[in-house]
Amino acid sequence: MRPHFALATAVSLLLAAGCSSAPSNDGSEESALTDNGPYAPYPEEMRDIRTLGSLNPQNTSIADFAAAARNQGKLASCASHGFIGMLENQLFVDKGITVDLSERFQLYANYLDTKTMGGSPSVILRFPELASQYGIMNEEAFAYEALNANASRFQQDHAQGLATDPNALTIDKAIEAVPEKTKALSQILERGEYIGQLPAGPYPIEIPLKAILRPDSEVPEVEFEGKIYSCFAQDPSALPAEKKLRVTPRELAHKCFGLEPAKYFGCTASLPDELLAAASSIEGDDCTRLSGALDQVSKTYAQRGTAWLELLTRLLDQGQAVMVGVESPANQGPQAVWRARGLEPGGGHAVVALGYVTYAELEDPAQQTRGMLGEGIFDRLAGAVEPEYQAKLDAGALPTEDAALRDVRLATKLGKLLKDEGGLVLFRNSWGRTAGDVPIGIDGFQSMTFDFFLRSVMVVQSRSNVRVQGVGWQRDAGPTYCPAIMTDGRDPWLAKDHSASLRAYFAARFPAPECTQQ
Repeated sequence: MRPHFALATAVSLLLAAGCSSAPSNDGSEESALTDNGPYAPYPEEMRDIRTLGSLNPQNTSIADFAAAARNQGKLASCASHGFIGMLENQLFVDKGITVDLSERFQLYANYLDTKTMGGSPSVILRFPELASQYGIMNEEAFAYEALNANASRFQQDHAQGLATDPNALTIDKAIEAVPEKTKALSQILERGEYIGQLPAGPYPIEIPLKAILRPDSEVPEVEFEGKIYSCFAQDPSALPAEKKLRVTPRELAHKCFGLEPAKYFGCTASLPDELLAAASSIEGDDCTRLSGALDQVSKTYAQRGTAWLELLTRLLDQGQAVMVGVESPANQGPQAVWRARGLEPGGGHAVVALGYVTYAELEDPAQQTRGMLGEGIFDRLAGAVEPEYQAKLDAGALPTEDAALRDVRLATKLGKLLKDEGGLVLFRNSWGRTAGDVPIGIDGFQSMTFDFFLRSVMVVQSRSNVRVQGVGWQRDAGPTYCPAIMTDGRDPWLAKDHSASLRAYFAARFPAPECTQQ
């Protein structure tokens, strides 16, 4: 039985405008191909460029916290920022290299292949494939800043309410009758009022790319026609012409980054869809169906959410950056800590997870010099929440003995919050460093509590890692599967059953009009 219209309307409210709710594309290629297959702006055939050496992941407890937080501006392009940020951080972990890549080119690839900005989970899961097919660019070659002036022309219902002219010719209107993956579509996208002219080809990128190199960095080198070229350098402008090589975006992605889409996975969840599906299988009135659906979905979210959170932490233990899509908070966006307490859910938003700390670790004196605690990141977040604690930081007044430092940290407002909400996931946002005059976290880096993650998670995407045990990695499966995770209860908070608190939260969000007491 289909759920009553009122129930369907209630749960559909979650599909509000946001980065994760753009229209999806079914992937059909009918009439979308040119005579020679899908259109690509640069040569698809990669030359005989040989990558020298292999990737040896560094021992990194926190991903590249030194990289500047980018600003997506007025465009709802957080998913592209999240994915590109993940690639940047994985290069940092693999090779100790910080490089700035082009989110603008990822947006171009999204539109050319799917006719969307790439905000729906079904498209986000294909980002590794899109990057493999179209390649990646550096920011210097195709800068993002030119796009903000065109914000109102991108899909109007996903331009975060910034469109001023309801009759303006938006991209979705301009391309709706044009088959995707064609030169005609590319020519529309490249107009100045949309994404803008691509760099001239056929080889628009010059390596080595400008990068920050750690002292222990391992710079990949490639060999072409008997000559050896570095992929990255501190100051490429100082090198002679014979040390530089022009490449395509695909060559850069595969030869310098070693991008292998089959090594990526993605997990997605849709609370509205799951509530509606559960309600449809239950007999009775709206109250009965909604109550039963809430019971089912809350148990599912509690089990799956803790498994995904455990997967996230295991990957971060290996230094693997993870893209996370959540419902961003409507009432605490710029703050350093996104908490479940007092949460008002907003639109979907994607960020790059870089590290974490659990409450169990915060309680352990031996952990005070490790990870986010040892690097002072927890203290900076706690200081952003509590001015009095920031004053202690500024005065250098924190104790140096482990047990005493643990006690001071536990007594902070953030420490007390973690006792209830389990832990923190550190992430790099794409909102820049300030919202007007209000700082966004600490230099654009923020965190979410474990409880916030459980209530809000929509997407988890990263690269598979065989070093992470207890996970059902599927060899060469591509970025379309979600691995099975065997939870081991290593963290006390994750070992708890959170279904009751999730049910109360979901029930408050989705009450049926005739069922307000549920």
